[in-house]
Amino acid sequence: MKRIYSLLLLMSFSLIAFANDSVKEERKVSDFQAIYMEGALKIIITQGPENRLSLEGANQKVLDAMTTTVTGGKLKLKFPDQNFGVRLPKATVYLQVKNLESIEVVGAVKVFSKTPLIANHLNVELTGSCEANLMVEVKHLEFQSTGVGSATFKGQAESLSVNMEGTGKLNAESLQCQTTDVELEGFCKATVCADKKISGHAEGFSKIRFTGNPEVNQLGKSDFSKIKQIN
Repeated sequence: MKRIYSLLLLMSFSLIAFANDSVKEERKVSDFQAIYMEGALKIIITQGPENRLSLEGANQKVLDAMTTTVTGGKLKLKFPDQNFGVRLPKATVYLQVKNLESIEVVGAVKVFSKTPLIANHLNVELTGSCEANLMVEVKHLEFQSTGVGSATFKGQAESLSVNMEGTGKLNAESLQCQTTDVELEGFCKATVCADKKISGHAEGFSKIRFTGNPEVNQLGKSDFSKIKQIN
């Protein structure tokens, strides 16, 4: 009996070790200023002296299923949820960028930044059930969301423009902004900061919350939406 228990314990340790044995691969990429990611991915972005792309997956089949191309200054990475009818485990993308102007993610992508993303203009667009958690230092940040995505922004921006449809959530309370414009439609929720001026409109059952003591400029809502200052 003890021998059987020992064998079972050894098999369990082997399975755990096998499960944690991921495969990594680095791919060469030409210069790009925009990224488009599609599928079930986790993306970790840092800003550095050169563009670099590394992939990590449970096995080689996962990495082989990922396609990467650069056209017109845009890095496109697509990862299907299934391969020949078999659901694939999620993969992780490690991305180092020199200059980044646009992030577009579709599907079930989760995107994070380990360092502040410094730029004049940064556009972030989520479609589906994506999630973004980014630190930024920009002059203008433009955020668009369609679906059930969620986003958190921290850092600084001279101006922020928000356009959301569906049931998405935005937490930008820790993003220090001078001027902010928020347009919501559906069941969206947005918490933003505005030190000088705020404008926008909430349609459907949406909610806008804002911090700061800005000048309110054409900030309106429909009958069932809400707008609240939360200083």
